[in-house]
Order: sequence, then C-alpha cells, then structure tokens
Amino acid sequence: MQPLNHALHGFFDSMRAELESQGIHITLAAPGFVQTNVSVNALIGDGSALGKMDHAQANGITADHCAYQILKATAKKKQLQLIGRESYAVWLRRFFPSLFARLIKNAKVR
Repeated sequence: MQPLNHALHGFFDSMRAELESQGIHITLAAPGFVQTNVSVNALIGDGSALGKMDHAQANGITADHCAYQILKATAKKKQLQLIGRESYAVWLRRFFPSLFARLIKNAKVR
C-alpha cells in the first residue's frame, strides 16, 4: 500500500471508530478513472496545461455513474467502495504484486 493510500485508509478508519457510536457512518469512495477535465487541466513538466483528455480519463466511467455509485455505497453504509473498471487492480496488487507491477508498466494513462 502506498503511503498516501495508507494514510487515507487509516484516517477514515480512525474517524469511523470515533464517530460510529454517534450514528455517523464513514464511507471511503475510491474511484478509478472518471471522464472529467482533470487531465485536460493537468500541468506537464514545463508548467503548461496538457490541453487534452488522456486515454485513461477518456475511457473512464462517467461522472454521473461515479456519483451514483458513491450515493449507493453511502446509503448502504459501506466502509469502502471501489468504483470503476480499475477496481480489479486493487485485488490484483494485493494478491499478485509482481504481476501487477508488470501490468502497470504497460498502462496507458497519458
């Protein structure tokens, strides 16, 4: 698990432990690629905007679908909701880290 990923999970787990007795439920939503302009506005090495949607974003789920999945998970009081076609990668990385490392080298994200 990457340090930032671990930090987010740990923070949400701590909030969940502290607030559940007060009737507050915490859902951590982890979307994969979503069709937004985030890559269009992303900065490249020279500080200028990329100016185009990258392959991964363009082939991601719609923002409406992502929002629907988050709302559904929250209503069900799920602790973690993996969203999008990339969800399999979480399990692949956990159980087959070497295979994941080889596959990620060939991923088209730009």
